[in-house]
Amino acid sequence: MSNWLDAETLAGRAEDLFESGRLGEAEAALRQAIAIDQTHPEWHHRLGLILQYAERLPEAMACFDQAAELEPGVADHVDAAATVCLIAGDFDTAAERMERLIRIDPTEPQNWVRLIDAYVDAGRHDEAETSFYLSEMQLSCSTAGCLAAIARSLFLRREWNRAAWCLEEAVRIDPQHLRAHHLLAEVLAASGRIDEATEAFERIVKGSPVDAGVALSWAELLARTNRIDEAGAVLRQIIGIEPTNAHAHFQMAQISMRQRRFQQAALTFQLVHRLDRDYPDCDRLLAECLLHLGQAGDAKRLLCRSVRRLREITPGRSSEGDLISIGELLLRAELPDEAAYVLNRYRQHHAIEPEDAGLLRMLARARYLSGDLEGGRAISRQILRIDPSCVASVSNLAIVALEQGRLKAAWGWVRKGRRLHPRDEAIRRVRLRILLRGAARVFRRFAGVD
Repeated sequence: MSNWLDAETLAGRAEDLFESGRLGEAEAALRQAIAIDQTHPEWHHRLGLILQYAERLPEAMACFDQAAELEPGVADHVDAAATVCLIAGDFDTAAERMERLIRIDPTEPQNWVRLIDAYVDAGRHDEAETSFYLSEMQLSCSTAGCLAAIARSLFLRREWNRAAWCLEEAVRIDPQHLRAHHLLAEVLAASGRIDEATEAFERIVKGSPVDAGVALSWAELLARTNRIDEAGAVLRQIIGIEPTNAHAHFQMAQISMRQRRFQQAALTFQLVHRLDRDYPDCDRLLAECLLHLGQAGDAKRLLCRSVRRLREITPGRSSEGDLISIGELLLRAELPDEAAYVLNRYRQHHAIEPEDAGLLRMLARARYLSGDLEGGRAISRQILRIDPSCVASVSNLAIVALEQGRLKAAWGWVRKGRRLHPRDEAIRRVRLRILLRGAARVFRRFAGVD
């Protein structure tokens, strides 16, 4: 039998094996066929599908790219490569593949929607907005899908008014566009227009069936407006349909925390952790529950793990989570070194405003508790530049001066503190310590000790 007939036979056998679910054998047969004849784009595409099902995504993308190279004008190969990139979370590469797809077929609205979404997911909002305007020119009209996609970018940038306008226009163009309705309700809620958001969600949930994502957002708004029982009912419905929905369990745990049922909340957060080990904020909130329950050892282990993960993340990324809350929990758990690292990380990558004096106070406390007196002293001075009336910072500076044996400087800080708050107990205690230290120094001098 000639080589090309061997290759055809192997490719046909691979297709039969693939359809019967025997992926390993299908892959082996197809690779043998490709080794004989590498010019068939459909074989590379089929191998990409096999590898995608096997969750070997980089290899799958390479196969789809090879198919696209052999058959440049066919959209299916590029589309498949873009899809694999999105599954893998490689949004930059997905955007590049979508650009290629649009060059093949610029008149398909969904291609533009996916391109805008890829840029938004990659955090490249300027490119997303440029792509939106290009889609308007190429398609000669606005589409609900593109408007909803760019509205998500505006939502993430907190441009509520522009996002709401885009979504209202999307709903006008396509009244059945669920994504636009859902995002509009989210935008209204985020911008504080709670009554309008409630009405928007109620209009959505009247339809049946309701998407789980919409139901989760609806439950979150109900909880935010203190309609806790209704929020719980919605979440239980979701869990009844999707028992492994980590988002629904996470919100149930948050509701338990609000009700101060910390034991139940901890159990539910542990379930979320089993469903998704990297679920955002799960470790932090579970640690908070454990601290409330007096399980400090377990809380410390969770918080230390969070800090280790944090050290592996590029500063400024959204995946950092709530650094201030993590720092506060680390202080409560008596982990001042880790608290100082986390809070200083926030301080280095965010502008400190006058209203952030509380953050600096926590950082100063962490520095002092970790034994870094000079670091704490520098932060206390910064606090006083923001809030000259902060007696706690004055008291801390007095204590540092006292610990360093600088009694004159310590006395100066005490005098300043007494002017700010004559009855402050901390200042009174520091003053007493200075007087005792001074008296002891005088006694030693007369006794000939010094």
